[in-house]
Amino acid sequence: MSKLQGSLRAGVAAFVLAIGVGCVVSPALAQGNITLPAASLQNSLNKLSRQSGAQILYDLALLRGKKAPSTKAAPSIEAALTQLLRGSGLAWQKRGDAFLIVRASAVSRPASDERAENRLTAANAQVMPLDEAYPTETNETIVVTGSHIPRPELDNPMPVNVVDMDTYLKIGVTHPYDALQYDPAITPGTGLQNTYGSASDSGIQTVSLRGFGTGRTLTLVDGRRRVPGSSGTAAVDLNMISPAMIERIEVVTGGAAAIYGADAVSGVVNVVTRDSVKGLHIDVTNGISKYGDAARTTVSVATGGKFDDGRGSFAIGGTWSKTDPFYSGDRPFSRDRILFQANPKNTGAADGISDTIMIKDFRQIFVGAQPNFYEAATDRVLMVDPIANVVRAPIGGTRITTGTTAFWSGGEGGQLEDKRMLQTELEALTVSAKVKYDITDAITYRARFDYGQTSYMSSTSVFRQDFRANTMNNYGGDVAYLDNPYLPSSLRDYMLGRNLTKLSISRAYYNFPAMETLHAYQSFTVDQQLEGKLTDRLNWNAFFQYGRTTDDLSITNTPMASRYIKSRDVIADPVSGKPVCRDTAARAAGCQPLNIFSQDTLSDAQKAWLLTTRTMEYEITQKIVGANVSGTAFPLPYGDVSIAAGVERRVETVDRTDDPRAASGDVSYFGLIGQIPDLKAKMSVTEAFGELIVPVLRDLPFANRLEIEGAYRYSFYDNTSAGPIPGKPARPGSLSRVSSCGAFARAVSALPISENFTGRRRRPRAAARPIRAWAYPIISPPPAPQTARPWALTRHCRTTSSGRWSFPAAIRN
Repeated sequence: MSKLQGSLRAGVAAFVLAIGVGCVVSPALAQGNITLPAASLQNSLNKLSRQSGAQILYDLALLRGKKAPSTKAAPSIEAALTQLLRGSGLAWQKRGDAFLIVRASAVSRPASDERAENRLTAANAQVMPLDEAYPTETNETIVVTGSHIPRPELDNPMPVNVVDMDTYLKIGVTHPYDALQYDPAITPGTGLQNTYGSASDSGIQTVSLRGFGTGRTLTLVDGRRRVPGSSGTAAVDLNMISPAMIERIEVVTGGAAAIYGADAVSGVVNVVTRDSVKGLHIDVTNGISKYGDAARTTVSVATGGKFDDGRGSFAIGGTWSKTDPFYSGDRPFSRDRILFQANPKNTGAADGISDTIMIKDFRQIFVGAQPNFYEAATDRVLMVDPIANVVRAPIGGTRITTGTTAFWSGGEGGQLEDKRMLQTELEALTVSAKVKYDITDAITYRARFDYGQTSYMSSTSVFRQDFRANTMNNYGGDVAYLDNPYLPSSLRDYMLGRNLTKLSISRAYYNFPAMETLHAYQSFTVDQQLEGKLTDRLNWNAFFQYGRTTDDLSITNTPMASRYIKSRDVIADPVSGKPVCRDTAARAAGCQPLNIFSQDTLSDAQKAWLLTTRTMEYEITQKIVGANVSGTAFPLPYGDVSIAAGVERRVETVDRTDDPRAASGDVSYFGLIGQIPDLKAKMSVTEAFGELIVPVLRDLPFANRLEIEGAYRYSFYDNTSAGPIPGKPARPGSLSRVSSCGAFARAVSALPISENFTGRRRRPRAAARPIRAWAYPIISPPPAPQTARPWALTRHCRTTSSGRWSFPAAIRN
């Protein structure tokens, strides 16, 4: 682990140095003497952006068919924009470092006022107001949409929220996972506080919407799917996204499979990264708990700039972070564990006795560090004290229940939670870079690269032995024999007095080195796309994305069952009288005798013989290629009919290999992490989607706006790794979604690749079937099924589904 930590620190140092050199090329905004020839408004705005270095945002639908006059020696960007927009019915507004082009007629104002309704297309939510261009009006919002159709002025019936990262950075929240926990729709997914002692997915941080689980929440980055970070689900690891480049996180809290895909059963989390960064930004955050531990340090660096006379731009940022662990024994609320248990004195509902009791400072003798055994005849748990050489009853505490695993309140017993981590350790380095280049005025190239690596550590449960037969890979727990030279004389006398030749011994080996679960994750994603205008009304986009995630898992100081059972069975050597392993073949192989009654730390020779490092490796890859068109089809009296359509093909593979010794149980027995099945699978998904918005009414006395919105997605899953599966064509579907004042939505989800193949038997004759996601309005009944055949994947591809009713309403003065 130290080697990986060293590479992390070296990487962040090199990255900071590279950023410090790269920031020199970032130009300042040009001011004065801005001259542009007459041209289309879109081309003039693009040339102004390149010439001035300013970011100018607009909706293509607003600019369609509009011309711009020439500008001569405009003294500022603001003056140039005013000249270009004169007579167009549009206006500009400044929002932070960006200029927004908006509809001037959307807001009532004095004729001399250049303010306009601040509407911007991005992704289906409302965000906090940015710096106001006009301080007299402070209640404006930026509206973004979660559709493939860019459009302003959308009141969406789907519940949406936006997490603005800059806001949370001001209160010391530096990680997107922590910021999302403030959203009431987000429940804890996988994080540093709930993966203690787990092998798979420990150290990743994922979200769960509405408690449906991390595998039912679709996480996107800039509207695009991301390679999973989990070996068992499609969940995306937020650790692999650099916080330095995150602008906001959009949360759609409802089934949205028709728009986003079959995984969006509970909703969508879309991480939006910065397209541009002005100047050099360095943020350093460090904090500790009030107890002086659990330190967390974050260093973020970001910069950006333009090149080739403004035709190209870039943004790059990286974050290094370190989170220290702390244990349950470090906190007063968890140090003395409280347990609620059925009251043994309760006899029924009408006896007046409480059904449950609260046990303070919960303990159990059989999992304590002191060797002990159970005396069935008297229902007693007795302690073996080798130092005092006595067999005695436990000292202190109050026994609450009976039996071999009796509960105690206080006393000298133990609890396995003593060494539990309430927060595990994580060190991470992430880098993100984005490039945009205008090849021509009509074609733009975009690319992004994301890389992350994390080093994770958590301790696991204390190694222990007890009386159960399934302990130690079904060899059973520790046993005291009369011929064991380590046997205390007091225990020998106890056994002889009761005619016992052997006795089961229970204890936890706190004197063994702590077992640690270590994960070394690496992930990278490369995305490239071209976009431009297909016609005056339609825009096109084509992209290819490749991502890969790997994990090297190590569980250190794992006792090997086959060797441990030889070491604990000790006799006196017939010649020397020294303790040796009873098994002669094991002695010849180097077996080291173990004193099961001792509290001494293991010797180096014992560690070399008994302990090993269990390993596991997995790799997930994802390839996505797709193309889409969006824009307007034709005008209607109350607006343009907007459309979007596209196709995508996604290929995912998973290759997971557990330690070969796990299959035999040698390193995966009771009390340790069980065997994780090996998996090698491939799944391809072909999807086609379409969206339609038809404006019906607008700005009438009885209706502000009435639109009909439809969305349909067809997904064809081919699970080739399960054997050849013939595909069947899908029948055409009907209009699947209508947006109104209320809506009903239903999403059907295919299980992700790992979950779909794990623990399943092959059925080679099964046919792959399509997934159909749809929704319809409450103002009309749902469409009748066309066939009795299920609408979801059957047999080979298991599915889940969810439904949602929504009744948004607003009363305005």
